Amino acid sequence: MKNLIAIICLLSIFSCKKAQENINTNIRSKFSINEIMEKNKSNHGEVTDYLIFTKDPSSKLQINTEILNYIQKNTTAQQNQYTIALEKYVTREIIKFYDEKSSPWTEEELIKIIAFASNTTDPLHKKFWKEAPDNWHNGMWGNILSFCYLVYPNTLWINFQNQMKKENYYNLPHIKEMISYATEFDKFGPP
Repeated sequence: MKNLIAIICLLSIFSCKKAQENINTNIRSKFSINEIMEKNKSNHGEVTDYLIFTKDPSSKLQINTEILNYIQKNTTAQQNQYTIALEKYVTREIIKFYDEKSSPWTEEELIKIIAFASNTTDPLHKKFWKEAPDNWHNGMWGNILSFCYLVYPNTLWINFQNQMKKENYYNLPHIKEMISYATEFDKFGPP
């Protein structure tokens, strides 16, 4: 299975659309998303870093909502490896874009990534962090949108809110509530 993930990652990185479509079709016919995700819990960073947000051959952002749905449905207070890995991935991408100026994403793409990721992870963080704080502060002191709000209040936060309104919040069910929740954070963490 580890080789399977490596192949998917390589195809995702090199954007070999035909081969990737064939492999994705073969994988889906042989394995359910649940099987793939359960068998790769020890490689959660590989999944979140290489399989959720990719670019197609014409460099258009692709979002694997099937994996995001899996994360949302299968995270618990104790089992949150994929959620934390996704939060860390998005935070790294934000830093790459705003501080290091070395992101593969445009600002519009990055904001869309933040929206889809935070729609998945931030409600989970809100629901579970008090139940198991040590599991939820594993390298993260808050959630994705609170990071945007506290670290980049005059750039990313403003641009994020403007794009959400322009794009009708991408019709994501939790994003409006999570934007409001993010403003309750302070430098010490969650409310």
